[in-house]
Amino acid sequence: MAKGNKKSLFWTSYSDLMTSLFFTLLVLFVVAIIAMGRALKKANDLQIATQAEIDKIVYKTLIVNGLSIMNYIRNMC
Repeated sequence: MAKGNKKSLFWTSYSDLMTSLFFTLLVLFVVAIIAMGRALKKANDLQIATQAEIDKIVYKTLIVNGLSIMNYIRNMC
């Protein structure tokens, strides 16, 4: 009976260990996904701000050179 009890304790502790590992990895995946979402939002905000600055520079350049925006767009196409 002692030998069977040792096997039973081994598998119980092994399954407890694997369950704990599963939940630890699950929490880490959730944390990683949240961090990636925040980083993506920050990158998108930065891209929008950068594009707005580029548009301002292009507009100011067109005004200084006396070009209209419509002519600029036609020349690009």
